[in-house]
Parts: sequence; structure tokens; C-alpha cells
Amino acid sequence: MTLLPFPALPAALVSPGALADLEALVGRFVSPSGLLIECPLGEGTASADLSVALSRPAGGGDARVLLDGWPAGTAWDGVRRFVETWRNPSGPLGSEAPSVWLEFDVRRGDAAPLPNAFFGHRNGLRSRATMRAGFDLLLEPDAIDERALISAGVDALPRDANVLFAGVMLARRPAAIRFCVDGPPWQDAPAGMIQRTRHVIVQIEAGANAHRIGFELYQGRRQRGRADVWRPLLEWLVAEGVAREDRCASALEWPGYAYDGSHVVARWINHVKVTCEAGACVEAKVYLQFAPAWAPSASDAGGRGF
Repeated sequence: MTLLPFPALPAALVSPGALADLEALVGRFVSPSGLLIECPLGEGTASADLSVALSRPAGGGDARVLLDGWPAGTAWDGVRRFVETWRNPSGPLGSEAPSVWLEFDVRRGDAAPLPNAFFGHRNGLRSRATMRAGFDLLLEPDAIDERALISAGVDALPRDANVLFAGVMLARRPAAIRFCVDGPPWQDAPAGMIQRTRHVIVQIEAGANAHRIGFELYQGRRQRGRADVWRPLLEWLVAEGVAREDRCASALEWPGYAYDGSHVVARWINHVKVTCEAGACVEAKVYLQFAPAWAPSASDAGGRGF
């Protein structure tokens, strides 16, 4: 990924102060492979959280992905150990989990927020043993309750469940676990929501305080950069009372192309996430993404080229 400065984000979704926090956080990584800007659709404040994707570098453990400056002697030590072990292709996660996502609750205002950490592969984690190895790396040895949740959660997964990512919500106290499962089961998913999307990834979350189901709602890869494709879903969320009309309107202004002075930047909505409890929608978020489309050259200015 060619790391670009953040393009102009909708002011109704991300305030200048929130944008500065996002930029400072990204600056603490070495060439992240992807960024997701997470914007709540039901809140009135213009704030955002951030997810950073890491792909295992060529050469594994010989390359750094985290810069210095994360607090030592804290729970961040466990995150560092996890990342250092993961990036070694001969380690316990092997080749089955080439990707890691670190999800930061930037809105809490911490200088070095503890992330929620997920590991996996877009084609799925093939073995339950790999899942358990990842959980073992993320949890402290004395996290007895969390380990019991993990054991119950892994055992409860259907044998044919295609788990794309698994991880631990480290930023929560007590921590919760999460599995991201491709496609069904869609238990208790509102029909109106499913009818307005093309693909669903189900987030199954379990913790000491609550059990939640999240639905990641995707459109086709070629359609995700079109506002008209997302409009029916966002309008439905407004009607359901979990999204504000002004914030949805701002989100629909994001897809398309922009010029940042050096690159043409493609912007799209990666997905919308709806969290449900007891079958009712309780929260909605939109995840914005961007990447360089091309760098204009002299021939793009209309000069003759034969």
C-alpha cells in the first residue's frame, strides 16, 4: 500500500481534531497494508476510530511493522509479542494467518490506545488449532475467564463455519472474544437489512458482560464506490432509528475520486456494520477506505502521444 495523507474526510463524520488523532496513530506504523476509518452513524459528535491492517513482510521476522514509542510495562507488551510472533512464518500461526488487523478506539482520547487484535486470512482460517494458538498469544496466562470463553466459542462453531478472522477485544475490560464468519448463520438478522446488501460477514462476540452479534454488510467490489448502491441501506438504517440522516448523507458524499495534489485517490465505503442485541439493531457504523488510483503523468494532460 502506498501510504497517502488522509484525503479530506466529511466534516460531519470526522472533525479536524479527530483527523489529527488518526494521522498521528498511523504514523506509528511501518507501511500498513490497509486502513479503515470507522464512523458511528448514530452519534452527533464528529469522531472516528481506526483499524490498521498488517501483512506479513517478506522475510518474516527480519522486517518491522511497529515503530517504537508504544508504552512498555503495560498490556501493550502482549500486543508486541503477538505481532513479533505472527510475522515469523515458521511460528505457531504459520501461513494460515498472513494478515492482522489492529482496531483502535481512538475516540477514547488515549495517547497509545490498546487495540482489539484480529488474525486470519480472507479465504478463512483452516484449523481450529491455529485459532487457539492466536488466542494463546493474545491472552495473558492468568486470563482464566477469557480462556474459558474461547474454549466454549471454538467448540460451538459449526464444523463447516468459514472463520475469516478471530481475535480478542483487548481494549475492553474484561476482554471479549470475536469470530468473523463468512456468510450464514444469519440468526435474528433483520430481513430489511439483508435485502439491501450483497454479502454478509457475521461477527459473533462473547464476553463476560454481553453477547452481541454484528453484521458486516458489503456490496460488490465494483459497486462499493457508488453512492447509489449504498443509499437504500443507509436510508433503511435511518428509518430504523440507529443512524442519523445528516451523517448518512455525509457518508454518501465520500465515494468517488479526488485529487490530492500528487495522486488521484479512489474513495469508497468498504462496509457498513450493524450490531444487534436480542434481534434488534442497536448501533450502526460506516467504514471508509481510500487508495491511490493513479499518479497523473504528462500524457494525462492531453498532450499528443503517438
